[in-house]
Amino acid sequence: MTNMYHFWLRHDSALSEYELSQQTTLSHDLYRGMPTWFNAYYAHFQRRAVVSLLRRCGPLTGMRVLDVGCGTGRWSRLLASMDAHPVGVDIGMGALRLAAAQMDRGRFSAAALPHLGFADSVFDLVISVLVLQHVPRPQQQEAIAALARLLRPGGWFIACELVDPNDPAHHVFANPVETWRAMFKAAGLQQVAYAPCEYIPYVGLFQSVRDWLGRRRSSGVTRPDVSAVAATLQRRPALAWMLRIALMISYPFEYVASWLLPRRWARLGGFLFVKE
Repeated sequence: MTNMYHFWLRHDSALSEYELSQQTTLSHDLYRGMPTWFNAYYAHFQRRAVVSLLRRCGPLTGMRVLDVGCGTGRWSRLLASMDAHPVGVDIGMGALRLAAAQMDRGRFSAAALPHLGFADSVFDLVISVLVLQHVPRPQQQEAIAALARLLRPGGWFIACELVDPNDPAHHVFANPVETWRAMFKAAGLQQVAYAPCEYIPYVGLFQSVRDWLGRRRSSGVTRPDVSAVAATLQRRPALAWMLRIALMISYPFEYVASWLLPRRWARLGGFLFVKE
């Protein structure tokens, strides 16, 4: 896990070069180097899935919530707006600085799984969005068990992770739905609800273009290139507009797909678990 730990520290270090903005925060928390309109698409449907799961938890007022891998705080801000008391943890000091700058209340600290420094059974809810998929597979069960211990009995756990195990990115360790579910069950968590998203085939096209434009080396863990992809799209406005139009068209189709297509076709799975 050491290589991935240092990979994410390098990912975070690039934030020191940028001021607080929507582009900076979305680029850090989602797809590095892609323009805001691109990342906003993913943020929209991820938020839709997470909110649907949060509503199943009942009123969040006064709940103590652990936001794991909080990044620049997009979920902590959502939780605070719902009157919860979020505690965000991340390994990146740059991300934590931006998270704290955007919230009047909320607590943020630097920590890495599986040792976060909290007592057992102190949280009512744990939320992990696009975090566990970046933990190497041999350590995923340990990470999930460590988070489960922080929940009180009857507490909730929301996880939103990739369920396509064929993702080519070297820093992604996705699992099928059944594998994620089995690991959470082994940690004493029972699934209550499932909210899949990211059905549209455009997603694969965008990933291919992003990877093609942003590729720097064929293998190995490299320093994230913050601006290479965005700069290339700026130099190729026709390509940028083609992608943007396709993305705008895909908004309504994603809604329709979520209603009509089998859940197993989704690329991202939103899970709600309860601690026994």
